[in-house]
Amino acid sequence: KYNERVEECQTALKELNKELHLDYLCAIDTETFNKHEHLISNETVKKRARHVIEENDRVKEATRVLADGELQRFGELLYASHASLKDLYEVTGKELDTVVEFCKEQKTVAGARMTGAGFGGCAIALVEKNAYDDFEKNLVQYYTSIIGYQPEVYNSLIGDGAQYAQYRFYFSYFGWICGRTACFMRNYGATAAP
Repeated sequence: KYNERVEECQTALKELNKELHLDYLCAIDTETFNKHEHLISNETVKKRARHVIEENDRVKEATRVLADGELQRFGELLYASHASLKDLYEVTGKELDTVVEFCKEQKTVAGARMTGAGFGGCAIALVEKNAYDDFEKNLVQYYTSIIGYQPEVYNSLIGDGAQYAQYRFYFSYFGWICGRTACFMRNYGATAAP
């Protein structure tokens, strides 16, 4: 199924390029897509392209709102992303939708969405720290009553995010000192517990 989505996006790009000259779908925004969506003949392919382009717009907005500390708006973007993944890209499934539907009803959850390529996997939720224990207990109850088995729930904290760090390693070989640079991504403050 994942490969089908890739092919559908490639088809959308090819059809949009009848008038536009794009290297990839995210090279245009939603407004530009709306003006040219008539070039895509297949409605399913059009939905896939709409998801990709609107998701790219959401990512750009998410970058801004996170930098401004607007967690409530970020949560709204998470919900919008999940709805798009469900309705336009069609990769969520009953289990992931159940988690997100539960989250929408919780006042202590700012937002939630599935993660990964879809067709199973995980969902993330932005939950108020002091409400987590009740959230987990109630989610497990709700999910189990609908799906029939308990989900695995992991708690993690928001950290400073990935950061770039550069290290130099020196090796001595026949008297020559060679420098080699390696790059690492570090995430500060993140914890996870089953």
